[in-house]
Amino acid sequence: MGIKHSPETKILMSIKKRGINHNLYGKTPSYETRKRISESSKSAIRINKPKIINLETRLKLSLNSNGIRIKVFDKSNKIFKEFYTLTNAANYFNVSSSTISRYLNKDKLYNGFTFKSYKY
Repeated sequence: MGIKHSPETKILMSIKKRGINHNLYGKTPSYETRKRISESSKSAIRINKPKIINLETRLKLSLNSNGIRIKVFDKSNKIFKEFYTLTNAANYFNVSSSTISRYLNKDKLYNGFTFKSYKY
């Protein structure tokens, strides 16, 4: 649809609209316009800006997820600790989550502990 401008034409059009020839040259937006622009940019989705979630909200989200829960047992098969996520267990033992999943639901010991998963 429409005309495709050549790169040379695009450059010429850009040059002709610079400075005093630009349609907004010398105009200052009103307070209401600046306010509307500000509000719309606040609601825009930020691609490169990470979403900050506090710890309490993160815990609630992980409890509501359908992920696996992990119980850790010691050598005498007594429950040592419970974790709501695989990542929490990995962080507690200062290992990667793949290490925990490798020992999960197997009768192998990792540093004297056995890991069992269960649905909550």
